[in-house]
Amino acid sequence: MSRADRLLRAAVSGYCALTRPRKFDAQQLQDLALPLIGRASRETLRYVAAALSKCETEPPELVRELARMSIDIAAPLLTHSTSLTDTDLIILIGAHGIGHARAIARRSSLHPSISQLIRLIEMRHPSTAKTSPAEPVPEKPQSTTAERLEQAREKLRLIMLAAGTWPTATEADIKLSYEKLRDTVLKGGGTRFVAVLSDSLGVSRETAWIIATDASGEKLAMAFRAIGLSEERAYLLLSALLPQRFPDAEHIAEFLEHYRDSTLDSAGRRLERWQTTPALRSARSV
Repeated sequence: MSRADRLLRAAVSGYCALTRPRKFDAQQLQDLALPLIGRASRETLRYVAAALSKCETEPPELVRELARMSIDIAAPLLTHSTSLTDTDLIILIGAHGIGHARAIARRSSLHPSISQLIRLIEMRHPSTAKTSPAEPVPEKPQSTTAERLEQAREKLRLIMLAAGTWPTATEADIKLSYEKLRDTVLKGGGTRFVAVLSDSLGVSRETAWIIATDASGEKLAMAFRAIGLSEERAYLLLSALLPQRFPDAEHIAEFLEHYRDSTLDSAGRRLERWQTTPALRSARSV
């Protein structure tokens, strides 16, 4: 066991042994523990997360740092921590996906909008927990299944086009756009975000700037819908860019409901208008 492991375990054990830890104690633990996390073993990090999940008073920044780690470390905190707010939970779901979502779903008390968000993700990632163990599937049938799935997707795309609906981007394109947007947002947004938004939407930089600087966030939400982002990813980006837009869980729920109700077709029509908007046109006309 390394020196970092020993120090981190001892510090957390000492903190958890306190009957009524004060804010000063929590801050002291965070000051000591946060620099050690990057040097500690996964076994120690699992120990720390499990120990803190049983504390009545948790050091919030340390808890959030551990909750952002892989599910084998974060699970106890995702399920039991009282330091994680509703906003924290939604951001964690948006950033880490199904594993974190399932751990969060086990919390004793969960806001209805978060439960709904988790159900949406579960529909996209059906659990295999109830399936009985089966013999290994031969390679050929796997390939055939993949081909059939792609054929079904192609038929669906043709049906959508025939019905006049907006054609969807591939999952790879959507993922790439999201990752580029997320990276610029985490670095502060600004002109880099506008440049990536411009490329993702196929609009001028001036139009992208008008969309990005809309204080209500309505244009950005429609832009994210046109790109094809899921509601959790759209929320993650928008809450980072406009944190004042989501002061409480009710505002989060309202956004998720509105975003869910907006269709890709209507977003596509709005995008067409943006793409034909002359540069430097006023925000009112966009």
